[in-house]
Amino acid sequence: MSNMRFLIRRTLFFLLLLGVIYSLPNCKAINGPVSEENIPSIVLSNEMVQSTSVVDEVLEHISLIKLDTKPDALIQEISKLIPLKDYIIIIDKKTFRILVFDKNGQFIRSIEHRGRGPGEYLELTDVSWSDGLLYILDVGNRKVHQYTLNDQHVSSLDLSLDFGGYMFEMNQEEYLFYRRNELFPTATGYNLIVANNQLNKILDFGSKIPEILENKALVASQIMSKNRSILYAVPPFDSLIYQVDSSGHLLPTYRIDASPEYLALNLPIWKNTHLDDYDFNNELMKSGAIWSISNLLVGNNHVVFTYFQKGTPNLCVYSIDKQRTKIFTTPQLSSESIFSSFIGVNETDYYCLPQADQIDKLNKAFNENININDNPVLLKISFNDEKF
Repeated sequence: MSNMRFLIRRTLFFLLLLGVIYSLPNCKAINGPVSEENIPSIVLSNEMVQSTSVVDEVLEHISLIKLDTKPDALIQEISKLIPLKDYIIIIDKKTFRILVFDKNGQFIRSIEHRGRGPGEYLELTDVSWSDGLLYILDVGNRKVHQYTLNDQHVSSLDLSLDFGGYMFEMNQEEYLFYRRNELFPTATGYNLIVANNQLNKILDFGSKIPEILENKALVASQIMSKNRSILYAVPPFDSLIYQVDSSGHLLPTYRIDASPEYLALNLPIWKNTHLDDYDFNNELMKSGAIWSISNLLVGNNHVVFTYFQKGTPNLCVYSIDKQRTKIFTTPQLSSESIFSSFIGVNETDYYCLPQADQIDKLNKAFNENININDNPVLLKISFNDEKF
């Protein structure tokens, strides 16, 4: 029972991001005030929920990418996907490998250097890409390693434990780290840290942890994104999506505007300090309030993320030009209703990972003969702004 309670606690309590943010009005960067005037709002309300779950109604294009099935190319888990113009980079934490495919899914090479020696990593905590180099966050060895796509080690920098890296993104000038709160109970309570390219801290930002949650294990789930060298992040307990530009400036860019029926802080459970994590999560799930955000992807023209209500996933797609939101409950792709997760973006192209049990639907929709034992397949889509 204790193992079950632990798993449920870890699975459900990813971030509680949107469910607690909207009654915390003073979420500012600590390096000085930032202007929040005229920020576009990403509206979350019942009025934005579409009558269909099929996302195709706002799509311009959808195509299938079959990843190579050579023995060296086989993947156990797509832990992270980094799509580039000519390449697809896949991080497989289960095998401690970084796999490089071309844009059509043909295998090129894998990068694997596990160990404690020079240039070796003990774990693939996270991986980012910037200016032609892979950046490997290795918390086990307290390093950030740089590699080329040709598998050449360039350099390694020492990582301060104060950063507490759990995930990160990087552009040419800055690193953006997410710090897990429960690992640093005496830290400032700010979750996001910006450091320069020598790993010297520039600023940290976000909001203090509410007292009701200070002893609970908060685990973020893809709360940062990158597009055209601009880093984006939603700090825990904040209703703003910030950007960190190449000059290290922190700017509020979008406001997540939830209607009252979505607010979890109005629930009695927030005042019940006697609930343990297991009961707290159960009550939150039953309430219907928003309790998690994941898979934040900011492209050239659209912002995409997922949130959950009563365990049901909802896909939010926001048109930057139209400033309009569409929400799809239990989102599906194609006429065959393929359940997929959005896992990557490159400018205007978004990449989705179909669930493993959707093979028959994929074969029918795309007239393919994919085997369940083959490598995972990807769906590449783009949105049509005229449909918003």
